[in-house]
Amino acid sequence: MPDTILHVKATVNSNGHGQRIRKWIMSHYRHIVTSRENAHQSFKRGEISVNGQPSEETRILQESDIVEINYNKTMEHLAALKDFDIEFGYQDSYMAVIWKAPGINHSFLERAVRYHFESNSPCECIWFPYILQKAASGWLIMAKSNKAKDRLIEQYKANKIQLGMLVLCHGQVPPNLATMEYDTDKIPSEEKLTASTPKRQNTALNKNDDDNDDEDEDLEVGGDTVLEQGSKIFRSFNVTSVTRSNNSDYISTVELGLRTPYGSASVRRFFYNHGYTIIGNSVATRPIKTHKDKGLYMTLNKLAMDVLFDESCGERDGKDEGKSDDQPTPSFPIQLVRNEPEKFKLTLEREHRFWKRAYERRLKELQQSGIEMDGTSQSLDYVESYGKEPLAYVLGSKEFHGLRFEIDRSCLIPRASTETLVDAALSWLLDTDTTTAMAPRKRILDMGTGCGNLLISILDKAPQAVGIGVDISQQAVVMAQKNKDKLLADKDASRATFIVKDMAQVTSADLNFISSFNNSNNNNNKDDGSPNNDNGFVDLIVCNPPYLNMDATNRQGANAKDRPSQQQMALSYEPDQALYAEDQGFAWYLTLSELAPRLLASPHGRVILECGKGMMERILVIWSGWKVVSTIKDKQGWDRCLVLERK
Repeated sequence: MPDTILHVKATVNSNGHGQRIRKWIMSHYRHIVTSRENAHQSFKRGEISVNGQPSEETRILQESDIVEINYNKTMEHLAALKDFDIEFGYQDSYMAVIWKAPGINHSFLERAVRYHFESNSPCECIWFPYILQKAASGWLIMAKSNKAKDRLIEQYKANKIQLGMLVLCHGQVPPNLATMEYDTDKIPSEEKLTASTPKRQNTALNKNDDDNDDEDEDLEVGGDTVLEQGSKIFRSFNVTSVTRSNNSDYISTVELGLRTPYGSASVRRFFYNHGYTIIGNSVATRPIKTHKDKGLYMTLNKLAMDVLFDESCGERDGKDEGKSDDQPTPSFPIQLVRNEPEKFKLTLEREHRFWKRAYERRLKELQQSGIEMDGTSQSLDYVESYGKEPLAYVLGSKEFHGLRFEIDRSCLIPRASTETLVDAALSWLLDTDTTTAMAPRKRILDMGTGCGNLLISILDKAPQAVGIGVDISQQAVVMAQKNKDKLLADKDASRATFIVKDMAQVTSADLNFISSFNNSNNNNNKDDGSPNNDNGFVDLIVCNPPYLNMDATNRQGANAKDRPSQQQMALSYEPDQALYAEDQGFAWYLTLSELAPRLLASPHGRVILECGKGMMERILVIWSGWKVVSTIKDKQGWDRCLVLERK
């Protein structure tokens, strides 16, 4: 092959003065040499010079030095081909069967095979009847001569080569899926994958295929790209296992016997349009949340065929004449089998382990709620609620900070991470001794109260405190009142009240309820640094504001809706107004920073906020005029709670 030379000539500026030339090249021209090893070899070949003289890679550059690179890209390719280890499953004078590992592009594999035979025993031709996309693994058949090619095409088109494939699919695949008819009315037109573009031919492979192309599966020779029934694609169809998964509900392992001509795209399209998509990152596949970077779960692991020619007795013409395609597999001279890939096993084990952990957590919550698990389908349906309505809504209750709150879909489901706000509030409220009869009550404002879990949990542990919860949802306030009456029944439930209002519109008039508790003690209040002096309306504001990015959600649009993640499915049941905010999720933090000074006692009133993942830095900028008392991490290690004090 002719050499491909990449030429660069550049003058070193002041920033490069004093640098070693190899470091300078890797900083400025990595796109040419691509790696430190390639740069090292280029220096050894004398392709890099300074001021017209070949350079050592340790040379220190001076300002105004002229660096010239004549990088031989062909040598890089030859080195890669030379180092590539080809695994042969079978080989004779006419053909070979090669194992392709995942991550190897067919174009590169073909060049490596060609290089191997040119260096050892040249072939008349190198030809493959089908190929595998870069992310897949499997057996590939190769003809070494034109005579072998013709014979291989004959066997391949006559369905006399038996290929076996193993795939992992989303969902619980029905055993009879291969014989089921397509219900095209149920497939959205924009999701149908049809052969709307002409199929490229294998002759274009070497010209157009790039080593980084992951869609070369559309280049199969003779493969059909229209929507086909399973009986036309598969000899056999066997669901070998079904594994539970938090991400996909079920993951099915399916063993396929393929008819030839074979097309990878037809197999993927078949599962896609039946709603049991193969796990992967390419066309007509879908990844699972925890394994987005693990490639395609599709391997051509079995091959059985006759030899093309009996080297001792000549051609084996007519050996299979009169036999049906569906007869049992004969005793083929060539039979190759690879075990299930290790990544398949690891993925299934991981998915089942995490599903079991979540299952046991749901089961425990059911038992704590008083539901007897008697093994009936009705009780198990509660545990099997993944992918449907969240368990808390199914039960109508959720435990939070040791109390069980009644909830419905008007309320955000209380999260364990939000308990950090209760802990922070109690740490401060109980720090000052206010147990005497003349001590003023501590006043709390809960903004966006939902089911009242924050305020009620605080009042449950702080008997001298009083509070008011604000929420824009009438139904949520009804639920909060109900929880107050039940959970604070023996602890003076009158200490709390809830009002319906947009929390951005809260004024001092809305807080008269709290002030009435302290009228008898007004003369005793002192600005001594303790909570509840009369320089404001409340001593503490707690808030778990909406902070999910509304803009990002809108940008996902239909695609996110069509293929929702586990988290998106769960969130779809909760009230949007309690979840999403404008300005990348920061809108309510800004609103609260403007509102708090008008409602909070001075100078020692506090604000306790829940913060979204990765949002703390900007929130601190928004509240830069306040003293940061502490930041508290949740159990997952995220900065979750921010405690602020007026300066």
